Amino acid sequence: MKKCIAAILVLMVSFQVQAKEKAETAEDGLKNIIALYKAKDFSTLIKTRYTEIHKTKSKEDIDKLVAMFTKRFGNEAKLNQIIGFLESAAKAKAKLIKEEKPQKTETGNVAVFKAKLGEKEIDYKLYKMKTGLWGFHL
Repeated sequence: MKKCIAAILVLMVSFQVQAKEKAETAEDGLKNIIALYKAKDFSTLIKTRYTEIHKTKSKEDIDKLVAMFTKRFGNEAKLNQIIGFLESAAKAKAKLIKEEKPQKTETGNVAVFKAKLGEKEIDYKLYKMKTGLWGFHL
């Protein structure tokens, strides 16, 4: 019995350590999102970083979103524009705020980055998801 309890405790500690290792900072999340754009991996981008994916009704809806991103950012100029925008945001330290009514996939933690869009400076937000990753809204 004591060995069983000890084994359970070891497993619990192991899972907690793994969970901490999987959690990412908002800055790391943004870097990972940029990497997905650069790799043109829109399927992974949508399936793992789009926090409102729960609003889709079917696999076909998800496929349509992926196709939309593939078409939009298949245009090199548009792809370079979004990457440049996100890279400008990545130069800033995120300001963390709490959202009162998060999506059901989110924790309520929001990271706000200052980003350049042409001559304008605008806020770019990432939302902490219950998976431990940071994601975006459309």
